[in-house]
Amino acid sequence: MGNASHRFQNARGHLQTRLSPYRVAELAHRQSPPTPTPTLRYERGGPGFLQFSVRGFAGVFNQMTFVVHISSTDYGCEVKTDIQAFTTSQQKVGIIPAGRKALLGYKQYQQFFERLSREVAAEDPTSRATFSGVG
Repeated sequence: MGNASHRFQNARGHLQTRLSPYRVAELAHRQSPPTPTPTLRYERGGPGFLQFSVRGFAGVFNQMTFVVHISSTDYGCEVKTDIQAFTTSQQKVGIIPAGRKALLGYKQYQQFFERLSREVAAEDPTSRATFSGVG
C-alpha cells in the first residue's frame, strides 16, 4: 500500500442512530463473514473503533484497510468510516497507462456501509446514513 492518490481515497460513510454503540459494533462486526478466505476481514477493534480489511483473491492480498469509528451521543451513537490505507491499479497498453486508476476494494467498502446502514435502519427506522464517494 503505497503513497498513490485516488479521487475516492477520502470516501466516507456517516450514520446517526438511536442504537447503542455496542449494538452498532455488533452489527458492523457481523458484516465480516467467518469464512476461511474472506474478502472482507475484521482485523481488530478497540474502544470506539473496529478495523477491517478488504482482501483480494484467496484472502491473501490486502487491497484496502478502513476503520469504523463509533462514538456515543446524547441520542444514541454516531458512526463514521474512513479509509486508512489502499492500493490502486491501472490498465496499461504496453508500458503506457490507459484509463483511470481503480481503487481496489472500494466497491466492497461501499457495500459494507450500505449493508450496515440497512441493518441499523431495520432496528432504528429513524437512523440517518450518508455515503460520500469523494471526501
